[in-house]
Amino acid sequence: MSDSAPSIASPVRAQYVATTEELAKGVNAHIRQNFAFKFMRYLGGIMAFCAVFAMIWNKDTFLSVFPMLLLGLFFFFTKQVILWQFRRRFQKYPNKDSQISWSFTQDDLHSQGDGFNFDLAWRKVFQFVDSSDGFLIYPQKQLYYWVPFTAFPNNSEIDCVRQIAKSQVLSYKKVS
Repeated sequence: MSDSAPSIASPVRAQYVATTEELAKGVNAHIRQNFAFKFMRYLGGIMAFCAVFAMIWNKDTFLSVFPMLLLGLFFFFTKQVILWQFRRRFQKYPNKDSQISWSFTQDDLHSQGDGFNFDLAWRKVFQFVDSSDGFLIYPQKQLYYWVPFTAFPNNSEIDCVRQIAKSQVLSYKKVS
């Protein structure tokens, strides 16, 4: 938290509609940057390969390798399972298809929508992740808020938020 933070005269604003497609991009970005999901994918591939290899090389029966093959395929396709589950549960989301507004100032972040309104100081942000489609703002390790780049009116405002986050947040991470 440095004193050389960029100063902005007025808040940077972002606004978007919370649709399944838009929020699924946030879930996807969260999964992509999370090491545990990458590890599970590789572990699943190795388990499935070993199961098939044991069936061919050791002449094991399909039923004897089926549990390891099934678990390996589940680990390998975890991302798709999570996205499918998210889309299914989204139908009950109270803010489904409602307008979400964000404003970013030098000192804090503010978000509001249908039925909620909160402020969060930059110093309370656990981690700020700059992904290829938007920002993931983590107030806790596994809880995040998604702000897509499409919510900003132009790229200069996205860069302004990046600069503020880099100077104010303890953990800033850029992922592709």
